Amino acid sequence: SWRASERLRQQAENLSRLRGSGGQRYDFEQQLAAIRATRNDYELAVRCYKHLETTLKLFFGAKGRNLQGRIDVAERSGAVAPAVADELRFVANVTSDLVSKHTVHALRDREYFR
Repeated sequence: SWRASERLRQQAENLSRLRGSGGQRYDFEQQLAAIRATRNDYELAVRCYKHLETTLKLFFGAKGRNLQGRIDVAERSGAVAPAVADELRFVANVTSDLVSKHTVHALRDREYFR
């Protein structure tokens, strides 16, 4: 969600010149703008998921197979506060439901998710 991303962003250092641990440039603001402009629920969920996954990997060094794994690593290392980790898990769970459950076709609360 936008809220989770914003809280994660607040924990990142040097926000004006964000660079990942490998020196990769990542335009945080551009990614958030693209997420906010998204109209389709599936695209919104996947973009948020990928954005959070990339942020955890590049700026917090969280390794894992997926967003859930990276959240766990970041929380265990103390890089991400438990409250933020809970919000990130919400994004991971909602995205998983939307993509994999045949009975889910839209985000229940799109505005909260953004």
